[in-house]
Amino acid sequence: MAEWIASPYAMRVFGFWRIVVSCLYTVASIALILAFVAGIRTQLALAAAGVCGLIHMTMVLSIFVPINVKLGLDPGGPGISSLDPQTAKMLVRRWGGWNRVRVAVETVGLIAALCALRGA
Repeated sequence: MAEWIASPYAMRVFGFWRIVVSCLYTVASIALILAFVAGIRTQLALAAAGVCGLIHMTMVLSIFVPINVKLGLDPGGPGISSLDPQTAKMLVRRWGGWNRVRVAVETVGLIAALCALRGA
């Protein structure tokens, strides 16, 4: 992990995600708005995909980014080397547990998006 943080790629990934998060929020919001405009009953899959997208991005910003900062994976945090091993272990486990939830939300959103495309 220390080698990754010291590499020039770490900052590029952080900058990439700053752009992607705002784009994904926009797309999920548009999907949700279109579902309501077109009629929620006929576009339930599109609404579900939009809601899952918003939940996913909210999880990223409220759970994963703060943990990544504390671990030193994103700029601005103290870094894993300044954390006691128990705290670092707890943060990594928390990240892993929430990641399972995130993957489930993404999967439901992907299935809903595919159903919406199929129905369009």
